[in-house]
Amino acid sequence: MKTVVVVNSEGMGQGNPALARRLMLPFLEQLRRHDHVDAFVLYNTGVKLAAEGSELIGPLAALHEKGTDVLCCGTCVGALGLEGKIRAGRVSNMEEIVKTLMGAEKTVTL
Repeated sequence: MKTVVVVNSEGMGQGNPALARRLMLPFLEQLRRHDHVDAFVLYNTGVKLAAEGSELIGPLAALHEKGTDVLCCGTCVGALGLEGKIRAGRVSNMEEIVKTLMGAEKTVTL
């Protein structure tokens, strides 16, 4: 089964932004224990999680090293002024992101 996790913000869920960000680290740490995550797609402000200065670079890089394709939306990276600052995964484009999502058997959106 191909599983894709989609992150479209800097945290998990709606409501308190600090709490949403705080939840991401333990989520990623637990996610690393599972072997079935094929891709991790970051778009909108979610790309900030993979950028220089983020405390989540280590866990995202560990997922990538384990075989999870970590894709950061290139348009979002540019719009947020993060060119050259992505430290986990790689910058991608909408064509590849759509192909990844359409090929997924299971999509988890945070």
